[in-house]
Amino acid sequence: MKNVLNLCLRYYPASGGAEDLNRIVLTNLKKYNINFINFTTALSDHIANKKLQLSAAQKKIDVSENTIRFSALKIPKTVYHIIPQFIINGIRQNNIDLIHAWTMMYFLAFAGVILKYLKNKPVILNAIVDENNIVYRKLFSNTLGKLVVNYSDCVVLLTEYSREVLEKYKFEPKNIEIIPAGVDVSEFDNCSEKSQYISSTKINILFVGRIAYGKGLDLLLNAVNILKKSKLEFQLNIVGPDFGMLQYCEKFISENNLENEIKILGKISRTELVKIYKSSDIFILPSRYEAFGIVLIEAMAAKLPIISTNCSSIKYVVENEKNGCLIEQENYIDLAEKLRYLINNPQIRVQFGEYGYIIAQEKYSLPKVIEKYYRLYSRFF
Repeated sequence: MKNVLNLCLRYYPASGGAEDLNRIVLTNLKKYNINFINFTTALSDHIANKKLQLSAAQKKIDVSENTIRFSALKIPKTVYHIIPQFIINGIRQNNIDLIHAWTMMYFLAFAGVILKYLKNKPVILNAIVDENNIVYRKLFSNTLGKLVVNYSDCVVLLTEYSREVLEKYKFEPKNIEIIPAGVDVSEFDNCSEKSQYISSTKINILFVGRIAYGKGLDLLLNAVNILKKSKLEFQLNIVGPDFGMLQYCEKFISENNLENEIKILGKISRTELVKIYKSSDIFILPSRYEAFGIVLIEAMAAKLPIISTNCSSIKYVVENEKNGCLIEQENYIDLAEKLRYLINNPQIRVQFGEYGYIIAQEKYSLPKVIEKYYRLYSRFF
């Protein structure tokens, strides 16, 4: 049995692409006789920020998931960028074979680098890289951020875009592995049941993600408002938790009389999510920045044509006019035109969907991704 210290900013049941990827990889690697000790922020942090609602069962997750949580909200900002001593104290009793940091945020990633030298153990860093995101851009320009990347034994990146950004900002990592996010294609293949939220008489457009400014919901709503005037029959279903824009969206829908065109479903179960993917006609993600966008490969596994932004890593996942359409950043008129194009061309929708499905199988299938992580771990055990 090998023990891996898993350092992550947020962990299940916190939601998000990075959080989901982290847990999926850990869950699947356990079959290789690997035990994980997770260090992450307290669930109360997310509740305090009104980003997470917990059931009684979810509050008990820490014990079964072998997870140790601390409150980042209680760490003074003056020491937020240095290693918390309690992380070191908390793992002294564990025989750690490998340290895996799933974040570039200083107080956790830097902790991993310090522990590398204190315990003489290798460190793998999953670097979430997106220069369009101001938070990550600040990390790039900071000496401590470069130290974390350069002193890790291996840096895992999601796409070639991430490598280009590291080179642009003069990082010098020892080793780089490109391992994308993965999707269980069979989960979508085995789903034949229609979603209860789908309109049987309209073209169904799907958005999945946090209801947040960075996801471009304001652009999407403006595009829908344009399309409404063209008398096209469609319904937009918005799926995901509120991250600060729900009130804006609800007000916009009300003021523009879009109740028949837009349905905000909030966070739904995984089973229902797969159903709505499989029951939809078009997938859309108009993000302002995106480190990867796991929802994109989920849409591909469901054979959906995609409309997304030509920015960050997205342009490495969505091939324009092959598995979807790329739009200009901040251009909701372009977004409306691409939606109109796919709504009016069912054969193109099928063509894009089939191509994306092949890519999901060949490049992003979960078993292949897990095998890459296992081979990486094996190099350091």
